[in-house]
Order: sequence, then structure tokens, then C-alpha cells
Amino acid sequence: MRAETAAEPLAGDLGKPRNAFIAPARTAARWISRRLLPARAGQRLYDTLRGGYGYLFRRGILIASVVYDTRRFIRWSFALRKPRTRAQQRAFLTMKYHTFEKGLALPQPRPGFGQDRLAELLSVLVPYERRFGCDEVVAVCVKALAAYQAFNADHGVRSADLDALLDGYLAKHPQLAQPGEGGTKPVTRDGITRAAAVDFESFVLHRHSIRDFASKPVDRAQIAAAVRLAQRSPSVCNRQAGRVHVYDDASRIGELLRYQSGNRGFGHIVPALCVITADLQVFASPGERFQGWIDGGLFAMTLIYALHAQGLGSCCLNWSVTLDIDKPMRRAAGIADNELVIMMLAVGHLPETLRVACSPRKPLDEVLVYHEARP
Repeated sequence: MRAETAAEPLAGDLGKPRNAFIAPARTAARWISRRLLPARAGQRLYDTLRGGYGYLFRRGILIASVVYDTRRFIRWSFALRKPRTRAQQRAFLTMKYHTFEKGLALPQPRPGFGQDRLAELLSVLVPYERRFGCDEVVAVCVKALAAYQAFNADHGVRSADLDALLDGYLAKHPQLAQPGEGGTKPVTRDGITRAAAVDFESFVLHRHSIRDFASKPVDRAQIAAAVRLAQRSPSVCNRQAGRVHVYDDASRIGELLRYQSGNRGFGHIVPALCVITADLQVFASPGERFQGWIDGGLFAMTLIYALHAQGLGSCCLNWSVTLDIDKPMRRAAGIADNELVIMMLAVGHLPETLRVACSPRKPLDEVLVYHEARP
């Protein structure tokens, strides 16, 4: 059994920057109000000043945290410059080849569509392949372009330059001739509906936030299987920003949970801890500045359901923190600066019996809104 004190928050340490900033101001306000003014007026002035300094402090922390997030987005995305790192170029290629996959999946694709996107893709694909060789992104690009070229050929549209490029890649990398993913694939309504014929309502209603875990360790293979399913989560242009850092050592779990205030009373019995992140290097425009939380949230929810499907319990631990907590936690966790921390997730086996919070939901009419046609 782990010592409960290992999961206690660092209340004193994390509060030091705030106390050092605000304590002198409060001391001065107290002295002025008590020494220079009548008691009642002095107390009112002190209360006003105390509230004002608190507001200014919270506002300062908010501004500093927004600047911190913005700087990291600018530093690691390619929103303001061409993709430079290998990860950025992979994201760019994924975004562009997925354009052709989406176009080919339309009910009636237009022959020859996407010529401007093709030029953008090739401007990065050609130097990328020369530098890094034929990795999985190059392979998918080639297969998507081959599907695009085949569709165009069936409709009397051909590109001799693209034919030459694809032939060159096939000659240089014979493995590209093997079957693989890229382009589109046929599916049927019957196949989809038969595979989806599960009692999803019961599945969802029996998933709870678990704060009482059995002492049995979590098999890493189970977590890997769940993460593999979480990779199927939707993401912007299939760029797949989601990442998972897993900790199953008691001392490391305790160290990290000291930075998170929502695990009191059960953090010391958490068998495995996941920190879910999003890689900022996959985002391509200022409009995607919040996309990490969106894609990371979708990834996290699929992971939670995948763990539930294996009989594992989990509890979401929010990471809504300011920079003075985010920085030391990511250092302790060994999380790179280019990754945006989305949340923590406590994971473990269920005990035979336990209690869970009822957590009643709002009435449906507070959540669901239908919009009728305009008159």
C-alpha cells in the first residue's frame, strides 16, 4: 500500500510565488487602515484593498498564462512559418494527402480536383523523401496520390509529371507496390451497422469515475491496446496530435499527483497514471490555436472508453492550471515543451465492490437545441 502522504498536493510550495507577491501589499494596506483611519473606515478600506490586490494578482496570472500558451503555440506550430522540423513536415504532408482522400470519398468527385493542393504537397514531399527516405508518411502519400491518379485516368485526366514521380518512387522503393493504407476503401452500410450492433447505451451508463482501485498492477499490454483504439479518434485533417505518457511506478505517480488538486483521498492507491498531451507541431494556422484541446479531448474520451471496454476503471483529473504549476509538473514528468498537457487519467482495476458518485446530468432540454427553418 502506498503512503497517502505521497499524493498530497504541494500546497505550500505551489503557493510561494503568490504569497511572496501579495503579502507585502496586504501588510501595507493593513498598517494604513489600522493606524491612520478610524476603526470602521479602516476595516472597509483594508477589505477593499485586499480584494483589489487579489483581483490584480489573478488578472496578472491570467495574462501571464495566456502569453505562456501563445508563445509555445507560436514556437512549435507552423502557423506563422513554413514547416521546418520533421514532425511539422509530416503533419503538413498528412494534411495535404488527406485532402485527396476526402475528395475521393465524396459522392461525385470532380476529375482533376485539387491541383493547387497537389503542388503544395509535392513541394514538401520531394525534399522530405530525399532527406528522410520512405517512411510511413511518404508511403501513404504515394498510395493516396496513386489512387488520385487512377481516378483521374478513369475520367480522361492524366498528369505525365505525376506519373513519372510515382513511377520513380515505385522503382526506388519496391515496398510501395505492396498493399497498404492510403486513398479510400469500400465499405457497406450493412457492414458498419453489424459491427456497431452493441448495447452502447448500457456501455456508457456503466462507465463511472473510479476513485477506489484494486491493488493489482495494470498490464502495460492493456494500456497499449486501449491507446491503439484511441488513435482512431477523429483529428483535424488526420494529423493525430494525441500522445499518452504512462507512469506505473508508485513514487513517480505520487510525485506528479502532488501538482494536481483533484486526487485527494485516493491518489495514493492509483496503480497507473496517464498524462494525455497534444503535439503542437501538427498545427498549421492561427485558427488552430485551440485545436490541441479539441483533438486531445477527443483522444482522451476514446481512451477512457477503450479502457472501460477492457474492464479497467479510470478517473479524469483535470489540468486547468496556470504556468507556475504547468512548468514544474512537465519537468517532473519529462514532457517536452512542444506537447500541450490536456489532462491526467488515473487507471486501475476495479475492486469487487465500490461506491461511485451519482453525478446526475442536466435535463436534456438544457443541452439539446433544435433550430427550425427561418420564416
